[in-house]
Amino acid sequence: MRMYVATILLACAALSAAAPKEGASEADKAKIQGAWFTSSYKADGDVLVVYLTEPDLVFENDELVLYGMRAGRYTIDASKTPKTMDWVIDRGYDKGTTSGIYMIKDGVLTVCLAGAPGLPRPDTFTSKKGSKHRLYVYKRSL
Repeated sequence: MRMYVATILLACAALSAAAPKEGASEADKAKIQGAWFTSSYKADGDVLVVYLTEPDLVFENDELVLYGMRAGRYTIDASKTPKTMDWVIDRGYDKGTTSGIYMIKDGVLTVCLAGAPGLPRPDTFTSKKGSKHRLYVYKRSL
C-alpha cells in the first residue's frame, strides 16, 4: 500500500512540474506569433547588410514562413536556459532540423541558429568566425 501511495505521489509531482514548463513555452509561442523584419544578421562572424521592405519571417501557429513561402515548422522550449528553438525546414538547402536558441524582450526576437541541419545547438547569442552560427535580430512588423 505504501508503495502504491508513493507511486501516485511521484506521478503527481512529475505532472505538476511539467505544467509550468509547457505553459512557459505556450506563452512564448503566443508572443512570437506574427510577422517579423530582420533588423540585423550575422553569419559565421560576418555582418550582413539587410534591406527588406516586407517581413521575412512569419510564425503562424506551428508553421514557419520565410520570405513569403511556407518553409516548414518550428518548436520552442522555454524551460531550457537559454530557451531553445528548432526550425524544421521541408525543402531547399536547409532541409532538415536546425537547432537554435532564442530570446524575446521588448518586441525584439533574437535567434541564434546552427549553420546547417545536424550541427550542434549554439549555447550563446554569438556568431564568431568559424562557428557557423547564424545570429538574427528581428523586430516586429507593424
